[in-house]
Amino acid sequence: MSLISALGKCSFLARSGVTAVKTDVQFLLDQLDSAKDRRVLILTYQDAWLKAVLGHLEGRAISCMSQMPQILFRYQLPPDKPTFAVRNSDDFYPDEPTAHSWHVFCNAHNAVLSQNLKIVPDRDMFQTNHAYSGFHAAARCVSGGMIYFTDVPGSHDLNILNQISATTPERTIILRPAVGRATEVYIAHNEPALCKIRSSHNIGNFMIDILGVFTTSKTLRSEFLTLDDILGNSLERGYLIRSYQSRSYQKVIPSKDQLPPVLLDLAFWGWDNLAAYPLQSFHEFHLSSEKKDMDIAILGFIQKLTGAAALTKVEISLDDDGPQTSLRIGVKAPGTHGIYISDLQDRHIGENVMVCERQLRDSSILMQKNNQLLEIDLSAAWERTHGSSEWEGELLLSFSIH
Repeated sequence: MSLISALGKCSFLARSGVTAVKTDVQFLLDQLDSAKDRRVLILTYQDAWLKAVLGHLEGRAISCMSQMPQILFRYQLPPDKPTFAVRNSDDFYPDEPTAHSWHVFCNAHNAVLSQNLKIVPDRDMFQTNHAYSGFHAAARCVSGGMIYFTDVPGSHDLNILNQISATTPERTIILRPAVGRATEVYIAHNEPALCKIRSSHNIGNFMIDILGVFTTSKTLRSEFLTLDDILGNSLERGYLIRSYQSRSYQKVIPSKDQLPPVLLDLAFWGWDNLAAYPLQSFHEFHLSSEKKDMDIAILGFIQKLTGAAALTKVEISLDDDGPQTSLRIGVKAPGTHGIYISDLQDRHIGENVMVCERQLRDSSILMQKNNQLLEIDLSAAWERTHGSSEWEGELLLSFSIH
């Protein structure tokens, strides 16, 4: 493809209303017999392609079947190159039952390499109205890459769509954490072990670890997991571990004792997303003149597969002028968010737990207790603040606990 040809084709597509493209079989030039032709044409083609998609499609293109050294090292690795989507593995085959577990497994292991490239990994589309839609949706959410689907028009599973995305008045938001990659790279696809994909969401010094767990073996559906499987490092602080599937959570506090393993039992084609939220502990915290400790964790969306990725700001501090804890939280989209408070059952909403913004205190924020989890519906607050002079595309809220 000459530069003029590439520019002309992308210009035509853009004028015709096409906003994004996938360029397939990019490795094909590497199969030319002549080494001279390969040396000249591969780089010429890639230069022309890159300039065309940047100039006419604003970089909205998927580079597909391009995992070969000439492209990897020249266009996908250097930090000064633009970031664009790259197909991370083989295609999604909805009608081949044996391909589904391989697709998730293969992408997780390829990401061990692609996480180091200056790309957005693309794991191909999936279908929301499909027998394995939840399996693929969970894998896409922890991938850290693009999420898109190709359903029959009008045949969508809205429950799946609601779990993988959030909406604002302006747009649909994908809750994308860091690139997810396999935690154990020397286990084969058919070995009796769960496929574990680790990701994370970082907000300054506040990091939430995420582990997607999938059954890819025909013979094993259960496995004992430890906290090291989720975190990938030593336990230096307390964490709240939450299962997306069961909505159950467990507090883990550092100790000298070895952490007991937890049995994870999944169904065939089963999966779960586990998240480890850092606990902020306040010792000798006073409640009704009684000395008591309190632990707090900020969860983000509690009904989304990677709801932690909705958080943009987390600040937790103990006020100097009294026994009061201040929370400052920023979120990307409205919906139901969660705050874990270890002694929530002893507190009263509106008295011991309250919103600091006076204009939102009465009816804009709906809060309710669910054991130790404070569920906060921000939909009305989002509507009230949207379009105001302070609007910057996120909702910032302050809470006080005393």
